[in-house]
Amino acid sequence: MTLIFIATISACGSSVAAIDNLGQIAESLKYPNHSISILVSWISIFKFFGRIFSGFISETLITKYKLPRPFMFGLTQLFTCTGLLSNAFPYINLVYVASLIVRFGLGVQTLLIFAIISDLFGLKHYSTLLNCGQLVVPLRSYIMNVEVIGRFYDAEATKIGNVKNGKGLTCTGTHCFSESFMILATLTLFGAMTSFVLAYRTRDFYKGDVYKKHRDDI
Repeated sequence: MTLIFIATISACGSSVAAIDNLGQIAESLKYPNHSISILVSWISIFKFFGRIFSGFISETLITKYKLPRPFMFGLTQLFTCTGLLSNAFPYINLVYVASLIVRFGLGVQTLLIFAIISDLFGLKHYSTLLNCGQLVVPLRSYIMNVEVIGRFYDAEATKIGNVKNGKGLTCTGTHCFSESFMILATLTLFGAMTSFVLAYRTRDFYKGDVYKKHRDDI
C-alpha cells in the first residue's frame, strides 16, 4: 500500500497539476481563446479514451500474459512523462498533443488505482484503502500548483514585468513553465519506478488467480 501511495502521489498529482494550468500555459504561448476552448473539450474526451483503454488492456495483459497490473501503471506514467516534458520545452502547437497525452495517461491511471487496490487487498476494506490512496492526489496537486508552478511562474513574470488587463504580472514565452514541468516530469518518473518495484513484488500473485480475493470476500 505504501508503494501504491507513493506512485499515486508522485505521478497522478503531477498530472492533475499540469492539467489545472493548461489554460495559463496556452495563454503564455499566445494561443487564441477558441483553440484553448477546443483543447479543454478534447482533454475530457481523451480522459474517457484512457479509461476504456485501461480496463481493456490491463485485463488482456493479466489474463493472457500474466503481467502485473502495476506494470501497466508504470508504463502509463512513463508515457505521461513525455507529455510533461513536451510542455516543459514546447514547440509550435505541441502543447495540444502534450496535454492530450497527460490527460489520457491520467485517465488510465485513475482506473488502474481502483483495480490494483481491489486485486491486492480484496473488497473488505476497499473504500477505506481507495480513499487513502486517492486522498493525496488533490493535496499533491495543490502543493505543486502553489509551491512549484506558481512560484516559478511568478519569478519568470517578475523578470519580464508584463501587466495585462489588471491581472497582475503575466509571463509570456516557452520559459514560463519549463522548470516547473521538469520537476513534474521528474516526480512522475519516480512514480513510474515505484510502480515497477510494485510490479516486481507482486509478480507471483498475478501469475495465480487474481480474483480469488473477491470470491473469498463475498
